[in-house]
Amino acid sequence: MARDLPAIKIVRTTSPNLGGGATAVEERLTVKPVSPGVWDELLTLQISPATRRSYRAGLRDFFRREFQVSGSPETILAFLQLPKREAIGYMIAYRGHLLEAQLSAETVNVRLAALKSFVTHAAKRKLCAFRLDDTKSVKAQSYKDTRGISIDRFQVLIDKIARFTIMGKRDYAMLRLLWDNALRRAEVCGLDRC
Repeated sequence: MARDLPAIKIVRTTSPNLGGGATAVEERLTVKPVSPGVWDELLTLQISPATRRSYRAGLRDFFRREFQVSGSPETILAFLQLPKREAIGYMIAYRGHLLEAQLSAETVNVRLAALKSFVTHAAKRKLCAFRLDDTKSVKAQSYKDTRGISIDRFQVLIDKIARFTIMGKRDYAMLRLLWDNALRRAEVCGLDRC
């Protein structure tokens, strides 16, 4: 049973003609009837619920920003049927739009990863003839120093603990756990005291 599926509007701008300026050509890309569950199928693979939510939101955002439509199965399949060059162009434009919106590098990378993962999955299913793996992620800037203290400073700190008291023994044990095992503070605090 074939359904009438919506079309994605694609506007191409051609180079200026000899007699005038650039012209815009509007086209409609129609969708071949293909199983609409490819997106849901990707989300049922072994990924965490948080990743599922962020991937779903990322794909919706892509279609909203680039095509001004919702991320319905029909519009997703229409995108998958684009020629490789145009699909990569939309991905690069999307990356640019996210950066213009001044989103953090982490947010941009998660949204790009969602689209890359989806297209990779669709390519494995032979639903598209392109991949987006070549699109570069945004380099995240480190916002705080996480190196910790030097070995000498740690030694000075641990030497000042009064290990003959109960609290000193506790403090010494906790600091050695932190330092020797490279644990986080929350990991040591969450230890079972049995």
